Formats: sequence, C-alpha cells, structure tokens
Amino acid sequence: MVAGEDSNPRPWCCSLAISRRTTGRLNVFHSRPYTNLWLQVRVLPGVFDTLDDPTLSDAIQTLSKESRIPIRLDLEALKTLGIAPDVRVPYKMAGLVTLRSGLNLVLAGLDLGFEREEKGLVISRREKPTRSDELSQPQQFCLKRIEKVLAGNTTYDFQDKTLDEVAKHFEGQTRENFVLDPAARRKGALDPKASVTGSGNDVFLQEGLKKLLDPLGLKLTIRDEVVVITSKSMVE
Repeated sequence: MVAGEDSNPRPWCCSLAISRRTTGRLNVFHSRPYTNLWLQVRVLPGVFDTLDDPTLSDAIQTLSKESRIPIRLDLEALKTLGIAPDVRVPYKMAGLVTLRSGLNLVLAGLDLGFEREEKGLVISRREKPTRSDELSQPQQFCLKRIEKVLAGNTTYDFQDKTLDEVAKHFEGQTRENFVLDPAARRKGALDPKASVTGSGNDVFLQEGLKKLLDPLGLKLTIRDEVVVITSKSMVE
C-alpha cells in the first residue's frame, strides 16, 4: 500500500471491467462502444494525476497517458470552431471513471466529441448523437448505484460555505464524485465560489441537495458515472 493510501477506497465503477493496465490490450475496437476504456485518475495525491481546470491540450494528454490510449486533437476542426488547444477547461476531478465518461466531462460545453481512428481516438467537432451516446454497461451500473446513494439519509449544516466546499463535503460523505458542470461553469451559469447556507437533520440526500441548490438556480443530475451539479438554465 502506498503511504497515505486510503485502506477503504471508494467503490469505483471501474472495478466491474477489465482494465487495460491489467490486460495489456487496447480495447478501443470492441463492438460495445468504449465500455472498457478506463481513465485511471485516482483520488490519492501522488498516485495518479488529477484534473484541476487544465487546458484542453493538457487534459487530453493526461487522459491519454493514464489510459495508455493514443488521443489527439483535430487541430483543423478546433480552428473552425474557434477553439484553441490551450483553452482552459473549467473541470475539477479526482477520481476513477471510464475514459469515455472522462472525455465526455472534459469536452462538455466545447461542442467537441471523440471518435475512433486507426491508432486510437481523435477529438473533433461533435456530430449528431450516435450509438456511442447510449449508456455503456459501467455507466448504467454507476447510475443505479448513485441513485441508491442519493436515496440515503444525511445530516449537514452549512453556513456561508462555497459551492465547491459543499461538493467536496458530500464527496467525502458518500465517496462518490461530485462535479461542478464544466459546461455551466464555462457559460458563467455556475460559480464554484457561490455562497451556500442550509442545514438538514437525517433527511434524504437528494432532498437536502435540492433545498441547498434551488436558491442558486442549480440542480442535480447523474451522468458519466458522477453526480453533476449544473444550472437549471442549461438545456439538457
């Protein structure tokens, strides 16, 4: 065990699938789209890198490095969209999700998507929804598990805490990832420093979160294996 490692790690969804680090196989071309592509970004500092508002280029390099799957940016496509490789991605994450979900979260709000090519993946303009937009098996499992977590009870008391601090609190309490929606942050519809005040005693977690987020015009959703806090103004 690495020094400082949690002896009771989070029940990450990726424990369901065969990791590329274990098999040594590149699983890009399986018939089920991207089910076995794993983003190995650990919550433990010093073990794997975390994503903390990186540039688009740095984020893609991190995902490529941790998954050991070649991923490149289609620079011509980015240019037509007016997106520079060094654009800042408002995304903080320290956890373990599939590569597919990791890419979805990073690319949210940039009108970008990804597709397979001969040697790996390419980041380009997001086309119309395809079969790959359907939930994968790990994503379906995580959705059901997170729904059960949100149906559990919780007690909390926040006095002028930032939204970011509230998200981190519930991450520690539930051992699930809480992400402030990158798309909402990019559009200025969500401020991580927004003040949150409220308390609840042995209430349903989902109900408590709704009461905390409603005054800020925010809501809760589950996608890409994490709990996402987003703006009610965002079009789903």
